[in-house]
Amino acid sequence: MTTPKVIAVVPVYNGEPLVVIGAIKSLLLQDYPCLRIVVVDDCSKEPLYSLLLKEFSDFHQLTVLRNERNAGFAQTLNRALESVIDETFLLVLEQDCELLDTDYITKALKHFNCDYVGVVSGENLLPPDENLSLVKRIFVNHLCENVHDSGVAEVGFSLLKADVFRIDVLKKVGGFESSAEWKLASEEHIISCKIRSSGYKIIKDSNLQFRAYWGRQEKLWQNLGKEAIYGRGLGWALARAQSDLKIGESEQLKSKRFSRMIQVQYVLLTVFSVFMFLYSPLLSLALLSLTTLVQFAYLIHRSFVFSRIKEKLLFVATGFMRSWIYVPNFFIGFLYGLILRCKERVFE
Repeated sequence: MTTPKVIAVVPVYNGEPLVVIGAIKSLLLQDYPCLRIVVVDDCSKEPLYSLLLKEFSDFHQLTVLRNERNAGFAQTLNRALESVIDETFLLVLEQDCELLDTDYITKALKHFNCDYVGVVSGENLLPPDENLSLVKRIFVNHLCENVHDSGVAEVGFSLLKADVFRIDVLKKVGGFESSAEWKLASEEHIISCKIRSSGYKIIKDSNLQFRAYWGRQEKLWQNLGKEAIYGRGLGWALARAQSDLKIGESEQLKSKRFSRMIQVQYVLLTVFSVFMFLYSPLLSLALLSLTTLVQFAYLIHRSFVFSRIKEKLLFVATGFMRSWIYVPNFFIGFLYGLILRCKERVFE
């Protein structure tokens, strides 16, 4: 049988040079014989592009491209998709991720023996604590990235970190999309929903291991800013019926969903209790106390992964902060999505 060809794309934008180079090198170390690598720089600051050209000039299977203007994550992926020659599969590897197994692609392609599989994802292993700043460690645990799956499971959406796609399926659904110009993102929800709506499944194999270094998340404000983007993006996708949060059997995604549900109940019931104060101050205080207690208990339970008191306190404090960032932005994105959806129906 002919070995199917694979094209790997690494979308790059203002990444840390050593981390980006590590991601690309993990592709060069793959034992898969029919692999072509395309690095697409989305108009980063000039030194990064020049550095990549110099670093990988001797590798014939690797091409470094550069967008003339900043086009965004989805369009950067689409540029690589347009450069497909005769490849059957496309591997998307984020710039701050590295494949930990040299046979990652070989093992991933085995799942495509089933015609209904459209995407195969792997398991994200956290870097050692010494490679993560305190704030970064706090937030990756907020995002339940320390919850790991075992075996193979169907999941609701691909994370677009180290995922292998059928190219014919990507072309069938029209490629990748961003939710809007206004930093709503959620490319992973949109492409996943389009693929599942076409009758294909998304498989996660915990034996496919990669590591994300969570670039540009060293500061508290950077992490809270990402929470705002996550919230707006998911709200937008849900309003436009481009994500249904199907969870499948992934324990990690179930944990993520439960975490978001706790955030939503805390913020909504807190706001409701404020309005209730005009009707009954006692009931308002009781409701506020209850919803705060639920949020606090959940955060305390999750903080057990940290050993020092300072880390536990920071985890709890940032947990309350991210709720007030994520939930309002979710409803802003949801409202914006509804408006766009109504406009589209009017002009159909």
